[in-house]
Amino acid sequence: VAAAIGLIWHLKLAEVVAYWRGYVASGGQMDVPEPVLRDFHKAVRAHVAISVDKEPANGLYSVPAATWAYGCCANEACWQIAMLDQAGHHDRAEAYLETYLRTQGQTPLDGRFASAEGVMQGVDLDEGRPRRSGFSYNLDPGFIMQSLADHYRYTGDRAWLERVTPHLIAACEFVIRERQATKVHEPDGKPVVEWGLLPAGHLEDNPEWRYWFAVNAHTCAGLAAIAGVLAEVGHPEGERLLAEA
Repeated sequence: VAAAIGLIWHLKLAEVVAYWRGYVASGGQMDVPEPVLRDFHKAVRAHVAISVDKEPANGLYSVPAATWAYGCCANEACWQIAMLDQAGHHDRAEAYLETYLRTQGQTPLDGRFASAEGVMQGVDLDEGRPRRSGFSYNLDPGFIMQSLADHYRYTGDRAWLERVTPHLIAACEFVIRERQATKVHEPDGKPVVEWGLLPAGHLEDNPEWRYWFAVNAHTCAGLAAIAGVLAEVGHPEGERLLAEA
């Protein structure tokens, strides 16, 4: 009996090893003189896949910043997704990005925003229902917008781009619409110092609401990236969104 159990264990071990080696081998390889960098580039792909959580109720994925009981920070998820896209694992990157498209506009940002319409952010999935991540980063929308635009640039998948374009435009419209709240003037007629920035809100781990240049910089980058892609493919909204960026 012991010998049979040992044989089954070794067979299953070989299956698991073959699965992960096959997954890593299916993507791009980093061939550099330093073995630590080469091995890390292989290992991190498996670590991401193990850490990602699939919601049973709807099949959507959450990409946390660490394994086990760790929430989703979309900016850090987008770094991982970009790495997968760069390594050629486009199917996984697309599946992970789909969560932001399917939950768009369902949870408000933590700040003085007028609505949630069009916004994409890191969410935790509770029995299939999205709820705002406990991190509540206002950095999320810009990172997600740029990650979606970059996914098209990595893949050249026009069918995917056409499917998600309404989501991309809605994300841009959220930014354009919310910026109007700060385009006001002091009693003496001078623009307020935060003129044209997004409303005050959450930055990252610190909780206070402010007009953060980091938030606005990443949001600008996301808007510009989407506008650039749409203009490049000749979408009628491309030039208008470029002007807004």
